[in-house]
Amino acid sequence: MKHTLIYIIWLCAFWVFLPLHFAWAENLMPMAYETALLDKINEARENPLAMAESFGIDPDTLLQELPELQHILINGLLPVSFNTDVYQAARAHVADMVSQRYYDYTSLNGDSVKDRIAATGYNVFVSDESLGMLGFFNYISPEMAVDRIFESMFRSELDPGNLQNRKILNPAFRDAGAAMDAGLFQIGPSQVNVYVAACDFAAKPMWIFENEYLALINQARANPLAMAEVLGMDPDEIIKDNLEISDLLKNGVAPVVFNRHLYESATAHGRDMIKNAYFSRISEDGRRIADRISDTGYQAAESDEVIGSIFGSTTISLKNMAFQIFATKFKAEINRSKNKPLILLNPDFTDAGLSLLAIYVKNDDTGEASKYLMMVVDFAKSAEPTLWVPGSSTLWAMVYDDKDDNEIYSPGEECGGTLVTVKGNGLYFKTITDFVGRVVVTLPAGSYRIQTDETDSGERVGTFFEIKLNIDKPDNDNRHDIWLRVDNEQGI
Repeated sequence: MKHTLIYIIWLCAFWVFLPLHFAWAENLMPMAYETALLDKINEARENPLAMAESFGIDPDTLLQELPELQHILINGLLPVSFNTDVYQAARAHVADMVSQRYYDYTSLNGDSVKDRIAATGYNVFVSDESLGMLGFFNYISPEMAVDRIFESMFRSELDPGNLQNRKILNPAFRDAGAAMDAGLFQIGPSQVNVYVAACDFAAKPMWIFENEYLALINQARANPLAMAEVLGMDPDEIIKDNLEISDLLKNGVAPVVFNRHLYESATAHGRDMIKNAYFSRISEDGRRIADRISDTGYQAAESDEVIGSIFGSTTISLKNMAFQIFATKFKAEINRSKNKPLILLNPDFTDAGLSLLAIYVKNDDTGEASKYLMMVVDFAKSAEPTLWVPGSSTLWAMVYDDKDDNEIYSPGEECGGTLVTVKGNGLYFKTITDFVGRVVVTLPAGSYRIQTDETDSGERVGTFFEIKLNIDKPDNDNRHDIWLRVDNEQGI
């Protein structure tokens, strides 16, 4: 893959060439400046606008220039976690580039970043890499190099033309490792001292499953009766038995959006239940959902939680086990007693975090092994004021390939990396679906045409959707969802 070589030459009255190859510890622990680079990445993920402002970029201008990135810029992303395997891949690539004197995402032997990470034993599902190079004549410290290289990386992410090449601000990644080395490169007629940095990003399949099932919950919220029918329930009987919520069941409710604080609280509760062998929405120390999410820094006006678990044989996939949990919980909500509140279909909730936790269990008597999967979903509506522009709406779009022809989204049908065009109300921009086929954008009130574009092979991958956003108050009704179904043969 070709890319732009970025380097800075510090001009002085003299220069000194330094053999700056670093000696890494054998225990694969990063150097302090490498940790600093990863820390900067996480600072940028958690508060992109503050990081941009620290580099002299006006936040308001940035929001106007990047409408497709507004949701991430305003709300931030979950930080990535340091992973030894991912770091090992980044470190090996940097060492190879410095020793062989090349600068490319692809190794000289043809390995991609996914190949390099997989070679460490990491169960990689998605991956990518950011590279940076800083050239100099007069010595500068690794710490200063980290500052300069990171700024170049982050500014590149904020380039409006960099639509398909974002890594730092990509929600797909959960793990990362940053490595940096130094040496001599031949640049034109001169030999130049350089620092070379690689930041590798990755995620395992479970993170993808978690996001797929959050999308499935949103599909159920958008069209409860269609979901019920797919699960073998009779829509007419459901309406007859639930007249008090018949409008909700017929018309659906707005989607919930992933929230990193709720994901943290759901994950922590799930781990606590597994570690201490209990299954309850109340923690052993007496804390409830409101207490747990408050501990993460999220202030909720209201909240609730869904928990479910299942045992299965080692031959059953975790994705199928997760579907069984979802189906059980959805049916239970439809068939609930009238005095029990809605949770999955509660129209008041705006945010959610879904965590899946799996362990292998061995029967001491038979010696047989089985899988145990737990699902924890935390829902909430924030009590804090949101950054909202009067007359604006949040559009949540999902592009999927209806492989099972049931006319609703199913996990695994998402079309990640699909180009989507938004046009209307004086706006025209392109964005790209994330790793589970989602697009989340904030738009002024008005009429828009949302259309999926062609793939690289020229195939039609979707259709267009006309939507009119006429919202003038900041409540739950300012959230809209659309589901763009793929049909390559007919091009709906």
